[in-house]
Formats: sequence, C-alpha cells, structure tokens
Amino acid sequence: MDMSVCMLKSRLKFPRIIIGILGSLLVTAACSNDQKVDGKNATAIDPVEKVVSNPVFSILPGEYITDQRVELSSKEMGSQIYYTLDGSDPTRTSSIYTGPILLSESATIRMFAAKDGLLDSEIVSGSYHVRSMLKQMRLFLPTHYNHSVAVASDGTVYFPEYGKMRLMRQDPNGLLEPIIEQQGGMLTVFVDPKDRLYVGLDLSDEKDANGRFKGSVNRVDIGPNGKKVLTPVIRYLRRPRQMAWDGNKLYVQLEAERMIISCEVDQGSCEYPDQKNGTAKTAVIEVDNRATLPPPNGMAFRNGVFYWAETGIYQLREDKTKWIEMGRIRSKAPGKPAVTLKDGIGRTRGIGFDTAGNLYFSAESNDKDQGNSGTLARLLPDATGVISPQSKYELLLDRIDYPQFIKVLWNGEVLIPLARENFMGLYDPKLKVVKQIVPEPFIDMYAQNLSVTPDAANAKTLSFEFPEFGKKFEYLVTTESGPSLTTGWLKIKIEGLKLPKALYDKYVNYPAFPSPLIPGPGFYRIPEVTCTFAGKACTARGIVYRTQKSWRWPMYYPNGVETPAEGFSEDPDHFLFNFKL
Repeated sequence: MDMSVCMLKSRLKFPRIIIGILGSLLVTAACSNDQKVDGKNATAIDPVEKVVSNPVFSILPGEYITDQRVELSSKEMGSQIYYTLDGSDPTRTSSIYTGPILLSESATIRMFAAKDGLLDSEIVSGSYHVRSMLKQMRLFLPTHYNHSVAVASDGTVYFPEYGKMRLMRQDPNGLLEPIIEQQGGMLTVFVDPKDRLYVGLDLSDEKDANGRFKGSVNRVDIGPNGKKVLTPVIRYLRRPRQMAWDGNKLYVQLEAERMIISCEVDQGSCEYPDQKNGTAKTAVIEVDNRATLPPPNGMAFRNGVFYWAETGIYQLREDKTKWIEMGRIRSKAPGKPAVTLKDGIGRTRGIGFDTAGNLYFSAESNDKDQGNSGTLARLLPDATGVISPQSKYELLLDRIDYPQFIKVLWNGEVLIPLARENFMGLYDPKLKVVKQIVPEPFIDMYAQNLSVTPDAANAKTLSFEFPEFGKKFEYLVTTESGPSLTTGWLKIKIEGLKLPKALYDKYVNYPAFPSPLIPGPGFYRIPEVTCTFAGKACTARGIVYRTQKSWRWPMYYPNGVETPAEGFSEDPDHFLFNFKL
C-alpha cells in the first residue's frame, strides 16, 4: 500500500458503503503518521467513523427577490469549508469560507468541509435564484398587448396596442392619446434621427389577390384632412419586426423570411421581393439567415455591423419528445461570416445599444417557457471595445413576464413592453430598493427612500385599500428628503387574502380562450386599489406574478388562436403593485 491509497481515503467523496469496503480491504496501518496528504500531516484513521460532518447553509436554497446573505458552517471545530459559486465541484484549491457570502445574482454554491486527520465531508450543493424584477424595474405607463416602443428626440413615446388596433403616443407632459385607430397588425414602431415614425404591420401570412404578403413597413404622415395616415415604404412583407437606421437606409428584420432587408426610403418606396412591375425599387437583402432554423426577431445596426436576436424554438417532435433550441444573439460584419455572441438564453426577443456601446437584449422566457421567467440582460464591450463572444454577460432583470422589443434610452434606462401585463416596464439602474418588515406574513414590501417603522412620532401613514376585497393595509413609514424617487413594490400572495370563491374565480381563474381582449394567453384582472400617503393620494399600479412549473409549449392553434399545452396554467399566485409617493 502506497501514498496514493492514503490520499484516496482522505480526499475522495465515495458513498459511505464504498468507504467501508475500502476500510476493510486496505491495510490502514500502511499509512504511517508521518505521511502527508495535500501537504498536511495525516493520521491513520477509520474511514467509517472519522468523517467530517456535512456543512450547512444558513438559509435554505431557493428563489429570492432581494440580495441574500448566505453563511456556511460546520459542526466540526477547526474545520475549513471550501466552496465554489459557479456550480463546479470544489477542491482544496477552491475558495476558503471566511465570512458571509453576499448574493446579488443567481448562484449555485457547492461546498465541503475538511479537517486534518479526518476524511472530507460529502459535497453539499444549494442553488440560490436571486431574482431582480422588483429591484430595478418600475411600471412606466399602461398599455394593452403592446410589443414595441419608440421615443422621439423631445421625449414623446409611441407604442402600438395590437389587440385594440391603435397607435398611441404620450407627449412629454404625460398626455396619452391614440393617433391612429382601427388598423390591425400594428406590432412594431421605430423613430429615425429625423423624428419620423415608422410602423411595422404584421398581418401574419395573409396574402392579397396576387399572392403577395400583406405585411408592410409604413411611415406615419399627415393626411389631407390633417389626420395621421400610414404611407407604405416597404411592401409585401411577411412578419416585419424590429427596425434600424444608418443615415441612409431603413433596415427591418423579417421573422418568417429569416432575413434583414433595407430600403432607401428617402428615394422612394421599396418592395420585397422584386415584383418586376417597374414602379418601385427592390428591397435589398442585407443579412440572409434562411439557412438557420431559429427565427430572428430583434435587430440593431451599429458601426457597420448588424446585430440580431434569434428566438428559441420549443416544439414537439414526431416521437412526442420535446425539442428545444435555445435563443441567441448574433452579429455580422461586412464581408465576414455571422458570429454567435451569446447562446442559451431562452426566447430572445428585442435588442438595442446604449451610448456606451453596451448591447441590451430581452428574452421572453427561459428554456421551459414559463410565465414570469423573462429577462433583461446586456453584453459589455470586450477589451477591444466591441461586442464579441468574449463580452461579459450581465443579467439585469429576471422574473419579468414576456418582455418584447425594448428601447434603450440615452441615460441607461430601458423601456420594456410587457405584452401580457398591460403595462410598459422601465428598467432604472438608479433604483435601489430595500426589503421592509411588515406584519402580514403574506405581504412583502420593497421600497426606495422609504422605511417602515413602528415609531409613530416622526412617521406618516401609507395605506393600501382594496374596496372589493374589504381589505386595508396600513404602515407607518418615514421617507428620505431630496429629489430621489420614492417608490416601491407591494407583493401580495393571493392565498393570504382568503378571497371568497366568486372573487377568486374573477381574479385568478382565467376565462376560456379566445379572450375578447387579448388574442392569446395572458388575460387576467387586477383589483382596484386606493393608495394614500399622509392623507394624500399616491399611485399604485398592479400586475400579476406567476410561479409555474409546467411548460407553455408546444402551443396548439385551434381556429388560429394560440392555446398552451395541456395542463399549463396562467393562474397568478401573487399581485404586484408598484407604488409611487
């Protein structure tokens, strides 16, 4: 028996029965007291009896919405804990635990305890999903089945409401009004540097009498009667998506055709494909992705390079097994092949750049395509200052529901259409919310510049009243002075409200599809709430939160209506109210 046997007994984490067999077959005495394991003295031991007990976590692994402080401990005095945060197996060269681990993003901690003279413990693993939806997002404005947003230089916001067939605008003073109504198919919008507004009409696979697709990209112009009208600039398109501009050309991503095309719209309208009628220019194919399977959606153009998002595909094979192809971000420079920048990111949707060259992108959902599993993330420029496969990936928001084609603003904020929430979200990197202690076990509060306190002497009352439920929740709070926004979230577990069946059915059990308001999954109701602070009205806007375990896909399409896989539920288990004082 040689040194390797002693090292085997000291370091490998075999099941105890195997260790016991080794102990009975190997001559333990062959490991003399002066032999060394990992550079430290080891003593002859009985591997069945002398094993370090497994280390434990201070809080249970699971899902958390705020940053977590995780402590690791062992019952063995004098032992050390080795750990990793990336899910890999720890060794004695891994990090040594010296104090609480602060988690601001998801991580898998794997650890074991070691002590001289004893066998190492087993490897213990715990996954902590630190979700950030409530940390740096607030609700910006109400929408209805909205997929896209554009912003003019004066701050005017434009967005289409697909289900209500209208194009909306909000001016810098907050006035919200429709500018085009009774126009089906309005899915995406874009504003060029001259503040001209474009609308992409997705009319699915509908064709005209000549067999041409009816979809198009249109400029919003002033008609002869002074009303806004849609002037086609690129015709005969199939499912147009996100658009971009380079100073001369308007680019548009075609999802079903799997290509990016362009048109010099200032020189007249274009058609795709060439209709050979001599009256219009032919749209130019800039990036041809017809050889790839995942359909492209979002696109951006920067410094001569095309960037686009390919959405993940979740379907059912002929043998009834699930087929998954994850979404990704890709790019193509002139004269070079396409490059994959980031893979494995779920159903990728919209993309956009900020002024610093960071590439932001949204994903509708994760690989299981569940509700409230969407994300907002970004890629940072690499050492050469460009976005490449070596760019660092940062997850910004998680657990949001079906984010669509985003708009990145000059100040680092991101507008996020939440198609199924009937609201547009706003990612705000300046938000720093803190979890508050409230008396109700089924309510969580997260707030910026606000603290819940039992001290009535210097506090004011913050009240949330739900008239239909007969519920009112009041908190004594203090607020910080200064210009910073005072805002937060109230997360209410519906089960804790103990609603009677009629109200539960109204707010939780969804109506049968197809819904008269939204053409597909996602219809729900939000209870009325009255928010008051120090006796004055404050705002509280609500959405739902779903914790789901079953897959949405594969979808079925009876009568052309999206219907999720059997057993899938849209039922929410929480209400979320974003309040602003």
